[in-house]
Amino acid sequence: MQAMTLSQVLQTLREQDNVDILLQISLSYLQAKFNYRLIWIGLYDRLDHQLVGKGGITPDEERSFLKQRFPLIAGDLFEQVIIELQPITIADLQTETRVGEWCKLAQTYNIHSTLLYPLRHKDRGFGLVLLGTSEKDRYLETNETEYLSIILGGLATALYHIETDWQRQQTKHPSASLLKLLSEFRRFVRLDHYLEAVVKETHRFIQPTRTNIYWYHQDGRYFWRRSSNLKKTPEAIITRAASGINLQDLTEFYQALASDRLVSIGQSHSTLKTEITRRLMRGMRVRSLLAAPIIFNRELLGFLAIEGKHPRIWQTTEKTYVRGMAQLLGVIAPLADMNDTIKKIKQNHALTAEITRAIVTNEDWHILLSSSAERLCQRLKSEYFFLLEERPTNHQFDLLYQNPLPDHRLLTTPLAMLTRASEQQFQDRGMIAIEQLDDNPSLSAWSEPLREIGVRSLLVCPTDDHPGIKTPTRRRSLLVIGHTSPRTWTQAESALVKIVAQQLGLILQQWHLNHQVEVQHQLSQMSAIGWQISQQTDEICELERRFTEQIALNLSSHLLLLVTWTESQKQGEIVQRYEHQQPVVSQTNMTIDVEQDSLIQQVLGTEGIFCQDINSLPTITRQWLNCPSDCDQIWAIALRTHSQHLSTGVLILSSPYLEDESQQTRQLLEGFVTQFAWMRRSLRVQTSLSQQREELEWLNWYKQRRLEELYRVVGSRIKQLTELKQSPFPDIDEHKYQLTNLRYQQLIRQISQTLASTSSLLKREQWQLHNRHDLIVVSNLLRRVGDRIEPVMKNRQLLLQVQQQRNLSLIADSLKLELVCYELLLIACYRAPLKGVIDINVQALDEQHLEFVVMDRGLIHPHLIRDLEAGRSSDLLKPSTLDRPPGQHLMIVERILHKMGGQFQLQKLDSGQIITRLILPINIS
Repeated sequence: MQAMTLSQVLQTLREQDNVDILLQISLSYLQAKFNYRLIWIGLYDRLDHQLVGKGGITPDEERSFLKQRFPLIAGDLFEQVIIELQPITIADLQTETRVGEWCKLAQTYNIHSTLLYPLRHKDRGFGLVLLGTSEKDRYLETNETEYLSIILGGLATALYHIETDWQRQQTKHPSASLLKLLSEFRRFVRLDHYLEAVVKETHRFIQPTRTNIYWYHQDGRYFWRRSSNLKKTPEAIITRAASGINLQDLTEFYQALASDRLVSIGQSHSTLKTEITRRLMRGMRVRSLLAAPIIFNRELLGFLAIEGKHPRIWQTTEKTYVRGMAQLLGVIAPLADMNDTIKKIKQNHALTAEITRAIVTNEDWHILLSSSAERLCQRLKSEYFFLLEERPTNHQFDLLYQNPLPDHRLLTTPLAMLTRASEQQFQDRGMIAIEQLDDNPSLSAWSEPLREIGVRSLLVCPTDDHPGIKTPTRRRSLLVIGHTSPRTWTQAESALVKIVAQQLGLILQQWHLNHQVEVQHQLSQMSAIGWQISQQTDEICELERRFTEQIALNLSSHLLLLVTWTESQKQGEIVQRYEHQQPVVSQTNMTIDVEQDSLIQQVLGTEGIFCQDINSLPTITRQWLNCPSDCDQIWAIALRTHSQHLSTGVLILSSPYLEDESQQTRQLLEGFVTQFAWMRRSLRVQTSLSQQREELEWLNWYKQRRLEELYRVVGSRIKQLTELKQSPFPDIDEHKYQLTNLRYQQLIRQISQTLASTSSLLKREQWQLHNRHDLIVVSNLLRRVGDRIEPVMKNRQLLLQVQQQRNLSLIADSLKLELVCYELLLIACYRAPLKGVIDINVQALDEQHLEFVVMDRGLIHPHLIRDLEAGRSSDLLKPSTLDRPPGQHLMIVERILHKMGGQFQLQKLDSGQIITRLILPINIS
């Protein structure tokens, strides 16, 4: 060691990672370099605040004392060196009282002048070195100070790197745990499988006593243990995990979780109040706890609990990990229970639809509210249904309706007006949801009367939440849903109650509005409205809806329906139906035999309006009419245009309540219906001609491309036959003669096959395209299209680059799909600049669709892409890029692909590149 230079010692300190070796080298060098009788190295234990002796040098080689632990006491010199990280010189160690038992050791070995030098790296202390000599009043020289600073600084740096490496190795990596968990999630279907995997991985990562997932039960407000890492064991009840947690006395715990806050209870620390912490730990039978809420869409689903039997200090990484796992479950839980969610949504839609039908069909408001209350309470599993109406003069809410329950008391007194705080909640949230009435001061004025009849939780929603309706005579009304026990109201339930409240608010508004209208004035406007509808409508269904809607609005009839059919098919159906001026969906599977129905035949044989009592109609006619009970007489009028035109519809309505049923009123109604009949016939003719034109355009394009292909293939084969015919047949070479003859037969067979492929074109596609379902291999399709487009590519000096991930197969019409791809490449070739490049990229878009992309940098009409997206204008005379190629051909390609179940997109990027994209269904089998 004496032969080692300073640089060699420092190099050893940098390269060595064994603490004992580092200390031994340092001690040996200090002993060799300096004349000290006593040398001791103590490393600092931060956790216990003490120095751990690592040995040293004494005159008699007795080192047991140097291996002891020395607690740091406030005021002693060892603690001062560790805290201040500055060396301290002691004049006489034997007389120094602030070094503890070292005085006795100094007397034993005759140690006087002593130096305490800290092992310091930057601002961190790793221990100290004690250097003692028998001399008195000795002070370090400059060179000795420099050597000590270099040697002990290098030692401290080495200890720092060793500690850093050790901490890095001991650090847990949540990302690895999360990736492992995500890889396992792909195998799961049920939510319980996800929960079990999260519990297992979380328990492995944090290693607590228990890891559980508690799920929230909104009806009753308690948590039940849904998943755990422990199996059923004969564990003592006092230490066993809790099977459930009742929130009766743990409101603060529930509110913390519902507010998306992590609950942490550890050694001498808790995020909850002391009393709540004591109750929670006693109920869960734990001494330490981490509870991370599982929340989706601001609703508490449950929480992930990390439980310990002993007090524990929770690290920041552990809290972050648990919270991340809980958030992951908050995302997965709704996806795993998607079927249940969809089922509830369907139930909600069915419920609102039933209430809507009840509003339309039931005139007696008591029956309407009774049915609505029964359906809504059954869906929410609640008992109470109240409909309140505000009485500003009495400053109270009167009870309009409550559902009678056999075993419950009824509300007999009005309720007080709402406080400002309650009104503010209505403005902020649109409703008031109270989980426990006793703990919520929002409706303190209602607490006593509601508590007397057994209500413990309730949901209050206004019925006037209609943005476009402003009526000064309308009174404010509230819908109240109550429950006999504390419970949580979910957002889905709140939204359902809000919709029902709006539906009931609509009928309440109808009760308060004045139904007196000026019928004659409205009827006089019908002709102008008819022309306005004709100018704004281009679809038959919309025309029928708007005309019948106007008749239903202007005539106070309880029933109005429109029956239509075609000239060739004498089976009529109800296309529009209104009851009490509201549209009603008719049964789509109900058909009417026009030629056998007596009512329709009498209407067709009558000029103008046909009137008849409902009771005198046949039973089968009354069945499809399905008139409300308050209808006594019907009016019916045929949709007539010309005497040589066949009528294809009948308008039927109950006898309207008109102030003036004179001949003028009848004439106005007849003129409106005649106007409707002419416009309807005009649209039908226009639609038929447009459809025929479109189909003929498709057929012309298809046959043109097929003839081109036929001309190309047959012409090529005939050219080859001509070359074979003109070539000499040497009689002496029999083998060459046979090869030539075989080639001749092959060309004849190929021509025959090509001609045979046109048989379907001639037989089945004379006036309309026929869509086949062939199995198409994409690579073969690309090869055929490439062969066909090759002459154009050579002529334009273009380069075709094809990229295909893997070979796929399609189900489509092979001939038409090949022509579609050829058409798109042909347009791209003529669009692209000379010597340009056309890229084709074929890849699987997902498991069911394939993407076929053609990319070029050509020139395109600026309006072509916009016209393709918008389609042909309703004004057929308006010029468009779709009236001529290439726009006309692209529109045909888009329609043909749509028939095959595919999609077509054309877009131009900012870089100037034009993207033509086809999306086609993949052959999954």
